[in-house]
Amino acid sequence: MATSGLVTEFVTLPLRHDVSAHLAKTVLFKTAAALLAQPGCLRVRQSRDLDASPASTSPRLVRISVDWASLAAHRAFAGGNPAFADFRRELSAIVDGAPPTPYHVEWALADGDGYALGVLDGRVVQAGQAKGEEDDDEEAEGKDDVDGAHVTEILHAYFPPDVAAPQRAAAQARARAFLDEVPRFAGDLAGGGAAVLGWTVPGDEAAVAPEGGAEPPGGDGGNRALVLAIGWRSVDAHLRARDTDGFRGAIGLLRGMEGLRGMKVWHVRNTAIVASL
Repeated sequence: MATSGLVTEFVTLPLRHDVSAHLAKTVLFKTAAALLAQPGCLRVRQSRDLDASPASTSPRLVRISVDWASLAAHRAFAGGNPAFADFRRELSAIVDGAPPTPYHVEWALADGDGYALGVLDGRVVQAGQAKGEEDDDEEAEGKDDVDGAHVTEILHAYFPPDVAAPQRAAAQARARAFLDEVPRFAGDLAGGGAAVLGWTVPGDEAAVAPEGGAEPPGGDGGNRALVLAIGWRSVDAHLRARDTDGFRGAIGLLRGMEGLRGMKVWHVRNTAIVASL
């Protein structure tokens, strides 16, 4: 399956400890509207970190993913648009330190099949009407389809920055085979078992790290990553599926990928913000 040209920008923002949830939401929804005003920006997704321990003293994390019609569209905004400085300034008011560098994933989609990225959407709201009340429910991640919004598992499989095309093709084939196996051992998938996969783009290697601000497993050279997104009814549904013989048999398809440096999984319940419904 060919790539579509559409890319999703990923970035994880660590919030300052003194920033209230209300202020964070206000700034995030304001900056989402600013992004959607840019040519080629299709939708902006936001989620708090569903995997954080309540006892953690680390900064709260917000997971952001933004669909762009092309990589060039995002780079045109970030590479000289006067609105970009205002956008960065707004984010700096809530982010702990300088806003991290994002990276981009180009998805293996059929032509015109951007709808497949609905697996990344928890719920969809229009800019100016987004409120994100469901993020206030600290217990929500264990529940099924909160307010109709499913959870998305985001899996990154890390490879050397110079991973060759034949290795990428073989890894993608194994990942596709894994996704084909998932419905056989999982009963609580969202969206009829919807899933997508794709590769981080060349040039973003230094930003492709297991967590925002963490050292990539490969060191200073960074990584390429094969990224899988799978819809689940809840985090607990995913964890139940992992505790099955079917999962234990299928996961070898991923762990056995040639050149694999490591894997990282996190979960989001996204609010997807669009210019109009």
